[in-house]
Amino acid sequence: MSLYTLKILEGNRMEIGKSQDISKKVSSMINSAIESIVVLSGEIGIDLAKEIVRKAASGVNTSIITSDAQLANFLEDYRHNYGQEMLKSLHLEILNLNRKISILARIPFVVLVLSIAALIVTFIRDGYTSLSFIVLILITVPLTIIIFFVTRRMRGKLESETGVKNDNYQRTLEEYKELKENLRKRLHITLVPEKINFSILIADNNSLLTSGKLEIYGGSNNSRNELVLTEEMSKDNALKIISFIVNLNKI
Repeated sequence: MSLYTLKILEGNRMEIGKSQDISKKVSSMINSAIESIVVLSGEIGIDLAKEIVRKAASGVNTSIITSDAQLANFLEDYRHNYGQEMLKSLHLEILNLNRKISILARIPFVVLVLSIAALIVTFIRDGYTSLSFIVLILITVPLTIIIFFVTRRMRGKLESETGVKNDNYQRTLEEYKELKENLRKRLHITLVPEKINFSILIADNNSLLTSGKLEIYGGSNNSRNELVLTEEMSKDNALKIISFIVNLNKI
């Protein structure tokens, strides 16, 4: 991690580093927070925003202050629909299993109906003493019995799997109810009218001010190599800056 310490004023410690390196520090601060997170930023990457919301869902008191209306709307929607994708995926798996069980339940009856139809046609055409009728009986009866037992065994396995999936779905549903209740209580989103061109992150007692966007960088994102300025500051000073910005429109 390439950082250069600058002595701007006595007691201040400022650093310059690549945005990708700063984002790792930001992500580490968020992931290690156990009591509270406060974020002030004009722009937060979606992946990092989701990380912050997940921390709030786990029970960490979280406040996000932003001037980005689109981000604020995304956070509100993400909070409202938290866990829905996972629940939909589990529900779809259960529906697919039930569909397979239904198909397997029909197969023996379809085979039985076709076998009876073939026997009736052969009986009418050749008589019950004909070789073709006897051969058809020797084929269709064992085949129908085999298909019945094979499909029943397959249905049993699928029904057992469906039961496990249903239990998992119910547990997940209850877990997400608790997580969504945490989000209702723990996550606070504030939209401020003034455009913010810097970011402050407070995670428990650690505070960081940065000139860059709060984001998780990866892949070939060119902005990950941008130089950004950061400063570690006391939590009290960080809260004073945030309070000042939140109350600007009241002045």
